[in-house]
Amino acid sequence: MCKNLTRSIIVAISCAVALLVYDSLDRFLSITGALTCIPVAFLVPAALHLEVIAKPNKMKKDIIIDWCIIIGGTVALLYCTTMACITFSD
Repeated sequence: MCKNLTRSIIVAISCAVALLVYDSLDRFLSITGALTCIPVAFLVPAALHLEVIAKPNKMKKDIIIDWCIIIGGTVALLYCTTMACITFSD
């Protein structure tokens, strides 16, 4: 019963937020997507691979590739979030 109540509250809050930002929902989703999807897709896997596999085994090529992915993901995160925030007020 509590699980269904919690789910219902989350759905109600999501609907309320969607109604509040209805006119700019696409821009709101682009900001949340940039802040959540890029770290999950690029930063976390590369950082975990770097710490768990590449560093202990001293694989120089993998360490360089992981750092390139981390730096590129950070640049993409900053660029996408900045552009989404700039266009949010238009």
